[in-house]
Amino acid sequence: MSGSINASERFVAVHCDRTFLSLWGMANPVGKDGTKELCDYLVVCDPDIIILSVKDVHLAYEPNRITAERWHRKAIEASVKQIYGAERFLTGVSSVHDHSGRTLLLPPADRRQIHRLCVAFGSHGRVGLRMGDFGKGFIHVMDEVSFPILLRHLDTICDLTHYLGAKRTFIEAGRRAICPGEEHLLALYLSNSRSFPNGHDLIVVDNTLWPGFTGSEENRRRQGADRASYAWDKIIEYISKDLLADDLLYVQPSSEAERVLRVLARENRFYRRFLGENLTEVLLGGNVRARMVQSLSGVVYVFMAVERTMDFQHRIAELTARCLVARSRHPNAGTVVGIASERADDGEKGLSFGLCLIDKPEWTVEDEKEANWLSENLGYFWSPIISTRHVEEYPIGTMNRDSS
Repeated sequence: MSGSINASERFVAVHCDRTFLSLWGMANPVGKDGTKELCDYLVVCDPDIIILSVKDVHLAYEPNRITAERWHRKAIEASVKQIYGAERFLTGVSSVHDHSGRTLLLPPADRRQIHRLCVAFGSHGRVGLRMGDFGKGFIHVMDEVSFPILLRHLDTICDLTHYLGAKRTFIEAGRRAICPGEEHLLALYLSNSRSFPNGHDLIVVDNTLWPGFTGSEENRRRQGADRASYAWDKIIEYISKDLLADDLLYVQPSSEAERVLRVLARENRFYRRFLGENLTEVLLGGNVRARMVQSLSGVVYVFMAVERTMDFQHRIAELTARCLVARSRHPNAGTVVGIASERADDGEKGLSFGLCLIDKPEWTVEDEKEANWLSENLGYFWSPIISTRHVEEYPIGTMNRDSS
């Protein structure tokens, strides 16, 4: 097997790469015997694993019952077999690799959340797509129209898996939705605060729901506000490329670079908006050296802007110390991530990033003493300016930030 991919597989891989970023997606991973293709695309971002199978089968312009069944057998049932086989293989391994030798580590077996997704090309909406449990677990089935729409509007790992989980729960509860396409089901979900309506066994959706949702003033305002969130994506992808190239030098502890990036990647689009705004303000603000921000995910972030002349070891030392103080200031947060970089408005080209991870679910008396000493003697977040910002999307949330 050469590992080459056809046009439909490439179509899916390109959309997945944009959504899941390069660090967690793999096209055509190798399966049994090191020669067979496991699936067409695999996403691994602890604890989530998404198994995708893609089939491109031509369907006659005016299909009859026999040709529609034949198409279903080749386009969907073949994918179902591949997906179940890939999942069975994954239960016995701790990592997978592709034909280039690149490796993806899998989460521990007891922590994995498996999502199965079939993308069936060729029907052009002329036959209904069956989805559900085909015998060994629920499989989502989409076509070449709905799949890119889904990933364009649910373009983080958590946004997508939350939708897939909600849809699976909805269908497995015995409830039904009759709609002309997956995008209309997505509109129902998004317009209902990212959930499906309760209290109905049958929901009928017409073909006006999706265009009505995407064309609404509310959705346009959300898209405009979300522009700030893509600063977060750029940071993840920038650092991911350095990590894949083994060119990431400034991480504390050094073995945790991938885990730091995974924490960043598991922020959804709504949370990223707030985090991206704060990170941008620190790197472009000029008058704030550091800011600690708690996301609604529970993770605390420390953003720090430094002079280009500052030694990298000193940069990491200060960032680590500030992260310890931030952990002390947020007793209910077990995880703190620090990001340090030069100011983006200093007239110089290029930025370099230092990362720090403090993972301390249990906070000891000794930890508190150390954090207090750092704050009192070095001034780290000693007398922060505390402000609250109200942010709205579909849910409503309030997030706090502290600067010094």
